Amino acid sequence: PQPPDRPCRGGTSGDVTTVSEDHDVHEHRRRASALYGLIIGGSVLAATTADIRLCRVIISVLATLAVYWIAETYVHVMTARQMSRHELDRSEFRAIAADGLPLITISMIPLAVLVVADVLGMTTDRAADVALAANTALLLFGGYRIGSDAGLRGNKLAVSVAVTGLLGLAIVGLKLG
Repeated sequence: PQPPDRPCRGGTSGDVTTVSEDHDVHEHRRRASALYGLIIGGSVLAATTADIRLCRVIISVLATLAVYWIAETYVHVMTARQMSRHELDRSEFRAIAADGLPLITISMIPLAVLVVADVLGMTTDRAADVALAANTALLLFGGYRIGSDAGLRGNKLAVSVAVTGLLGLAIVGLKLG
């Protein structure tokens, strides 16, 4: 546990907490990171063409996600340092870095679909389409989960699901365009 005199974030009421105490902020960032990962990874999948080898697609997705994760972690570390006006200790740094990992880990599912589609004999382009469909399904599920966990029901929940689904369809539109 962090000492109470090492503030990192302020709540809406002006309360100050340490990085390790603010579980809601961590969960918020993890869920947001997962959706960002799907959007970023899906965008790379959408750019796949028939003449690109499968291993190159996988490396491109992972490398792009790694760059985004590093950049996002850096920004969060710098912001936490600015807000707390102290050097972060290792546990605070690790917490910030770990909060962004869903950006990469969630994309393992569409990448696994990509590999399975390839093993089944699909072309790289077709395998990328199937992985992109899985990616869009994960976005829809993410919209549902975030909306339902926020207590949304009925039309409001449908809007939450629709917005994330439209993000997936926009990525598919990139592929078609």
